[in-house]
Amino acid sequence: MDFSDYFRVDKRYLDEYGALDISLDQDLPLFIDPFLLYASDNIEYNLLHDEIIRYLAFLCDLSILDTDKAKLKYYYCFKEIKQNWLGFTYNGNSGSGLNMDFAKKLHRSLHGVFNNFGNEEYGANSHLEKLVILERGVGKDKISDFTANLMIDYLARYTEKFAEKFIGSDLCKKHRINRAVFNYESKLWEPKEYFLPTFNGDYVLLTPKNILARDNTWINRDDLCDRGLDFYMAAADNAEQRLVLNEHLRQQIREYREKPSKAMAKKIIPELLSMNPFLLDLYIKEREDSWDSANKRSELMVAQLEEIKAFTRIIRADLDASSDFANTYDEAHYFAGVFKNYIESNDGYRVINRHDFEKPCDERTVQDYFGLVLRTSKKSQVDREVNNGRGPVDYKLSRGKDDATLIEMKLASNRKLKKNLENQLDVYKVANDTKKGIVIIVYYTEKEFDRAKEILWDLGLAESPDVYLIDARNDNKKSASTV
Repeated sequence: MDFSDYFRVDKRYLDEYGALDISLDQDLPLFIDPFLLYASDNIEYNLLHDEIIRYLAFLCDLSILDTDKAKLKYYYCFKEIKQNWLGFTYNGNSGSGLNMDFAKKLHRSLHGVFNNFGNEEYGANSHLEKLVILERGVGKDKISDFTANLMIDYLARYTEKFAEKFIGSDLCKKHRINRAVFNYESKLWEPKEYFLPTFNGDYVLLTPKNILARDNTWINRDDLCDRGLDFYMAAADNAEQRLVLNEHLRQQIREYREKPSKAMAKKIIPELLSMNPFLLDLYIKEREDSWDSANKRSELMVAQLEEIKAFTRIIRADLDASSDFANTYDEAHYFAGVFKNYIESNDGYRVINRHDFEKPCDERTVQDYFGLVLRTSKKSQVDREVNNGRGPVDYKLSRGKDDATLIEMKLASNRKLKKNLENQLDVYKVANDTKKGIVIIVYYTEKEFDRAKEILWDLGLAESPDVYLIDARNDNKKSASTV
């Protein structure tokens, strides 16, 4: 169920306002990227980014000895803002938020290797991402949670303004947000009341579409490593007096240059930058200079999700008019067939394999999109990554303990595809006490198709009715609108 459905709002008003039409039964796989606040031509967004940096500067001014657990928890730890219904929780909207592990890592960065925060080199500006980019286990979800908490007053006012104009007062009420505004004089978080849309007793927050991303933050560890060692060493050679290398790192660099690999680069580069933080400023400046690409990427990713959501609305309407499925097995086949037809015959391939993207959607994103389709089920419970002791299965449709069907969705490019097909689903069937399951394989190129077919023939599954091959190539189709 979408926000527009429950609150009886024409979706056009949300579009004109610039807000995402969120779902109220499951998080949507998007998150707030703080770089988009910085890169925007909206002055209010720029000021929000400034406020994030101001709060980080406040944390930086706290004594390095100020590691009292209670203080770390108060200033660094935040609950997930679940009321915006964004993120990567597959059942509902409750995530883990920011714990003490995050607090210690951020505190360590502010008072350690990045103690030049606020005085960056190469003309780079200050960014939250800089402080956590070299820490393992601090990804887009943590960065987004921190950002959303620091701008919750804005999100609440943004939603309140829309609600006052377009939503009936019977669907809204006053809500007190306890940590809404930070008072720098008292050094305390203060509460504030807002008149907000209300669903199941809790408030709901809208988010502007133009600050949302999907795959990763614009400034991120993977991209930093993809620059390659030579990108950083070239700059280091021009500042040799500042370059610090221990013998261990020198040996790794020599090995990399003899036999370069992505894996080796991901090991060496973070170590190099932790010893020479001025090099990270060089990377950040390069990302700042490509700010326009960040905005375009955000726009395309949100558009992809909205296309999938529009498709699910059609499915929901069709299901209202169709007969019930006898069991979860029939229902799973229906959804697999519907998704296959959408991708192959109704321009759905353009959603997951766009010409104007560097690469098509990864496996997890395709699974997320298929999950939105499954969520239109009227009769079955839909669970994601169910783990009953033998490892997680992608999806499970169930109607009580006696009727369950498992669904595995893989990309044909998955290096472990054969092993997955050979062992995984049968093991999961035993663990989940069901004999029913289907496999969906999505391919983006003819080479991937050939590989998948060869694997299926080897395993005797080429003619199996429980295996779906979905053609998501973008070089062999005419647009449905022109056929």
